[in-house]
Order: sequence, then structure tokens, then C-alpha cells
Amino acid sequence: MRLRASTVDCRVLDDNGHDALPAFTVSPSRNSTLVHVSGDRYLDLALRPLSPTIRVYMLSVPHSPWTFGEKLLGETELKLDSRPGVQSRVSIGTVYPGGNLECSRVR
Repeated sequence: MRLRASTVDCRVLDDNGHDALPAFTVSPSRNSTLVHVSGDRYLDLALRPLSPTIRVYMLSVPHSPWTFGEKLLGETELKLDSRPGVQSRVSIGTVYPGGNLECSRVR
């Protein structure tokens, strides 16, 4: 299944399903979207062009805002549903204990 390039709305949820961070948009026009989760923990999200997936890199960046010394803590893929508005979810417990990343296509 191939998707046309479109933006994706995402949010980070805590273990109770409540918003832990403000919602944000991942765009195919950018190489990646960097989201500060807490402390030195970040998510680096890359929307794959013409693909129904977002590559999720979980990082430790101890010298933020500088990027030297960043450490990859884990990575996963979030497979998006082809229908707009349908939520897809993946665990991001490595950078936010009990947390989940939830995203849906906008159009």
C-alpha cells in the first residue's frame, strides 16, 4: 500500500492515555522532526515519502541544543493507517516510561 505524501498529526501520551506534550505535526517536506520529551530525551521522527510509516528514533542528547554526543537509545516504526483520522500507536517507553506516540494522517 502506498500513500501520497501528506502531513501527520502526532501526540505523546502518558500511561493513562492523557496528552503528555502539546500535539505536533510531522511533515514530509522536512527530513525529520525533533521533539523534546523530557530532560535530555528526544524523539526524532522521519516520515517516509510515499510510505505508510514514520521512523521513530529515541535519543539521548546530553548537551542540547548542541547535537554532539547524541546517543541512539532505540528505534521503531509507526505504521500509519491509510484512512485519515485513524490513530496508530507505538510505545516510546525508552524515552518516556509508559509513554506512547500516537499519530494519524491529516489528509
